[in-house]
Amino acid sequence: MPSKTFKIGECARGWSASINVPVVYFDEVDSTNSWAKEVEHWESLPALVITEFQTNGRGRSGRSWISPAKGTSLLSTWVFELDRAPQPIASPLVGLALYRAALTTWPKLPWSLKAPNDLYLGEKKIAGVLVEVTNTSDRWMLYVGIGMNVIESPGSKVEGSSTCLLEFLPQPLTHEAFENFLTSLIVELGEALGNSFESEMSSSCRTDLLDALNKLPLLSEPYLEILGDGSLRSASGVRGWESL
Repeated sequence: MPSKTFKIGECARGWSASINVPVVYFDEVDSTNSWAKEVEHWESLPALVITEFQTNGRGRSGRSWISPAKGTSLLSTWVFELDRAPQPIASPLVGLALYRAALTTWPKLPWSLKAPNDLYLGEKKIAGVLVEVTNTSDRWMLYVGIGMNVIESPGSKVEGSSTCLLEFLPQPLTHEAFENFLTSLIVELGEALGNSFESEMSSSCRTDLLDALNKLPLLSEPYLEILGDGSLRSASGVRGWESL
């Protein structure tokens, strides 16, 4: 396996500054989502909060996100201000955005999605997404927490199996390649949020999401259809995205 050559958080901080996206960087913090939600005023948005290590990273439904060694993962919260409430389709659209960015950057790798919003490489989890929304008066804030194992994975520290990007790359990871991924990701996130006010997901997004979900090697049964509201239909019935 190629050796580590740079810290992921530092790379993300430099990339963010280069495209004039405000960035808050920590060597260590409890949770980027928790910290971001405590900020009362942002000078400019969107903004990015990143850290090299989380002591209390959070996932969906109160689960923990365990960080591997310091500097080896993308531990981030992408902060957006909205002028109205996003619809429930925002969550699957954000997961699809992460998948599309990864597939665009490394198209030969076996990417897939596991509902709701875990990114997989082969049979192992590499990334997770936590979408949170707050509202005060007429101001809506959306926080997209993305944790991605890049150089190392937490391995036995987590329930189930995990992997990292470096295990699948034939060549060492470069700054340029990872910055290309971040550029693709912020573009995809912007498109996802632009579509998040619609009552139904577009047919193209539903097709891409269905394909991403059905690529998961460990899927017990294929999904037959993504409904307009993001619900999943299989031979066993229909399940809402948020119920997963």
